[in-house]
Amino acid sequence: MASVNLNPVGAIPVHGKAAMIENVDPVEELRQACADAGSMARWADFHGITESYPCRVLRGEIGPGPAILDALGLERVVTYRRVPKPQAVQDLEARFPERVKRSTVHE
Repeated sequence: MASVNLNPVGAIPVHGKAAMIENVDPVEELRQACADAGSMARWADFHGITESYPCRVLRGEIGPGPAILDALGLERVVTYRRVPKPQAVQDLEARFPERVKRSTVHE
């Protein structure tokens, strides 16, 4: 089994190595890719997708899905981080500590 190496500066484990998460705007990447191809129609045709699909993404009607992300060489990554609980939640937990113990999930 490969070891997992986590870098505290925003890296995620990928096959035992750390890969940095980049902030990439897929809509801007798509816009540039279409410009590089000469037109949106040419780009869409090359990647086997309808012309209306990237058009709707560029107009902001829908987000890019797997076909466009794959063609751009991008992957959607969702991350979570711990933040301080709102004061109202802290107050409830202090007031009802027995409920906090029951709702805690253990791994």
